[in-house]
Amino acid sequence: MKVGAKMAQSSGSSNFEYKNDNNGVVCLASVKYPSKIVKAWTDDNPVRRFYSCGRGRKVGNGYNFCNFFRWFDLEKPHGWQYFALLEARDHMHEQKGS
Repeated sequence: MKVGAKMAQSSGSSNFEYKNDNNGVVCLASVKYPSKIVKAWTDDNPVRRFYSCGRGRKVGNGYNFCNFFRWFDLEKPHGWQYFALLEARDHMHEQKGS
């Protein structure tokens, strides 16, 4: 499988390049560390998954985190599933508050 580098093309995405390989999406700022898949819990994107940089670039004695972002789930939740996810999220928040 040929691996090609591409620019992230999503609103809210960083300008760092990424590549798709057998291990998933890898931010080129951090090639050694595969991107993490994280779940969003916002009103607009409940339980929508996205890639986040596994680690930033080494700069001096520290790390410069690149804020790499790319959607894993290409479609936003919609319809009855959207409302069910929001309701479940709110229910979990209520339980944590008790």
